Amino acid sequence: METAAGLGEFGRASARDLLFRLTEALCGLSCLEDQAGRQYFAGVLSEQLNVPVDVRGVKQREDVVILVRTALSVPQGERVLADVVRVACWPAPNCCCRNPRAHLSAPGMIEAPWSKRG
Repeated sequence: METAAGLGEFGRASARDLLFRLTEALCGLSCLEDQAGRQYFAGVLSEQLNVPVDVRGVKQREDVVILVRTALSVPQGERVLADVVRVACWPAPNCCCRNPRAHLSAPGMIEAPWSKRG
């Protein structure tokens, strides 16, 4: 089974499945709905990963795929991505997933703050 680069202990999910699920989860965050939010998120992610993250700012899904692919290309990038969500998006009252129980809780994926049940 092919896994994404830098996944370490989270390498159980295929790279394609992980890319899809993380993209779906991040597209559900209201903080990534507009261009300014995605550019801010990309800046924070770039600082934390110490790699450039260039989003075009035109289409949400296209930008989110860039964010996820960049994070998955470095060791521990999935954890850094979750941390950036906590910093950049959480817990703003208007920023929540469309389906908070359905994201990132599958085997082989980290448990992110928006997937926890109360």
